[in-house]
Amino acid sequence: MAMKAVGLYEPAVKELNKGLEDDSIDKFEQLVLLISKGDALLWLGSSDPDDKEKSKRYLEESLSILTQANEAYRQITQIGQIDDDLRTFASTNFANTAHAAALLGKADLVLSVTRERLETKARFPQYALSVVIDALQQHGHLSSIVELLKLLPKIDVIWYLVTNEAGTAQEAAMRSGEGQYLLDLYDTARKTVGTWSSETGDLRARLESSAATFARQALGSLDVAKTLLREMIDNPKTPSWRVLEGCNQLAEILLEDFRLSKDPLVKKSALEETLKLLDKPAEVLPHVYNAAESQMIITIALMLRRLGPALDFSSRLHATFANCTGELRDETGVNDSNAFRRLARVLICVPGFAEEASIALTLQLYIIDEDVRRKEQEIAQASQEKETQASTDSESHTVNGTSDQDVGVGELSSAGTVQSIDAVVEGDVNHGDSTQNSINGTTDGVKTTNQAGDTPVDGTPGSTTTVNEIDEGILENSWFYCNFCGKDFNDWSHGAAYLCVYCIDMDICEECYLKKLARERGELEPDWRVVCPKGHRHVKAPIEGWRGIRAGTMRIGKDEILFKTWLAQLEIKWAKYWEDFWTDAETV
Repeated sequence: MAMKAVGLYEPAVKELNKGLEDDSIDKFEQLVLLISKGDALLWLGSSDPDDKEKSKRYLEESLSILTQANEAYRQITQIGQIDDDLRTFASTNFANTAHAAALLGKADLVLSVTRERLETKARFPQYALSVVIDALQQHGHLSSIVELLKLLPKIDVIWYLVTNEAGTAQEAAMRSGEGQYLLDLYDTARKTVGTWSSETGDLRARLESSAATFARQALGSLDVAKTLLREMIDNPKTPSWRVLEGCNQLAEILLEDFRLSKDPLVKKSALEETLKLLDKPAEVLPHVYNAAESQMIITIALMLRRLGPALDFSSRLHATFANCTGELRDETGVNDSNAFRRLARVLICVPGFAEEASIALTLQLYIIDEDVRRKEQEIAQASQEKETQASTDSESHTVNGTSDQDVGVGELSSAGTVQSIDAVVEGDVNHGDSTQNSINGTTDGVKTTNQAGDTPVDGTPGSTTTVNEIDEGILENSWFYCNFCGKDFNDWSHGAAYLCVYCIDMDICEECYLKKLARERGELEPDWRVVCPKGHRHVKAPIEGWRGIRAGTMRIGKDEILFKTWLAQLEIKWAKYWEDFWTDAETV
């Protein structure tokens, strides 16, 4: 058991076998050894998923031992030699049996041993529940997932919904025709956690957000989703970043109401509520929130283009355009990625800027100003050195019997990166701090052979650290993911992506995008949910012919242009468009 505690599972199994071969042990000791051996084998079977054959062999052996332990428990129970410790051991073993059975795809055994475990009156471990559900999904036993949820005590299921995204349970419910059951479960869960004295609002808001997404994408119940989001946004206990997230979600739904309705009054109501949503985050983030940085401005502009004063339409797009270009020119590089994403959506809102929108979206992964980048790295390094020195001084003072709690505090605070509203809305004000990033291929010092299409990173003769041309200038830790399949993007070497104009922060990889179009044409069966509704427009990246960026110079096809020149030309074209817009005789 000591070996197990430090991860030496195979030697532990050998020692446990020696114990099991000892004829002097009683039934209780035998049960404990079987449970421990089964647990060790389960760890071995689930720790290396790449070696499928080896994992399967360990899991089958584990299930055999765990089953023996269950039978030993039943025998002890029959003769009345049972106490609380024994129930606890048995409960753990039934949970491990369910885990092993799920990984092997034995759904009926999962349900039967779970029923026995419930008889021990012990709660289902939350970790075990999540891995059991995920394993059942991987083996295609979706209906068994719903059966399992119905079998367990409500408190166990509530904790599962609170601590997991629960996409697997949502899919299982929809494919089993139990969508309303799960939605009702969400309602029970959020009401339950609302009564907990220690609940600060985040757990309830998490459930409301998840339930709203499920109601909207899976059930198509937009009214239910809107009600949940309004309650989440208006609740004073809701964390600020959840308010931002809820406003974005609600704005997306209101845009769907606007887009699909034939009633101008419905459109008017959707526009008015979205305008109010734009100001809502200022109530919870008065010193951080800047409406000009909000993705909701583009949502409002899309509505105003159809219904509303042209002056409002242009002024809101102008505000966001100016904010984006300002961030791309400032002395902060950490905000560039989000500025490019917003700029792409702004540009696609007006005719004639499709190519520029695609370029902007392409640039989200790159360093556009190496001087700014270098300064940020120097500031980060200086901050780290001060922190190290402060820590060293603090240790020195402690050794000498003195302390100075103020050492380095002011310097460290002033060196911190100011986060944009885009970082806050993701629920992590310290998310993706790119001041610690570096250009791909320059930090490891690994010498590689120059391949076709590769160029020296530093551009100097004799440089041996190389990178694919399209990856030059990449910001190493800048990334996004496909909202359909979860595929990560940190460069453009592995396929294109599409950013939705109507949804907020909705990225789709090319494979999922083609499947989406095929479903909408009726060539594929409908999915269990609609993540991005039919009829939405998208911006594709990278731009056709993209060859990367070096020292601030963009390379597209045979053309090369400084980013700063491109941005200046974009501003001129933008101003000319609106000049023509306001002087067009057809608008008078």
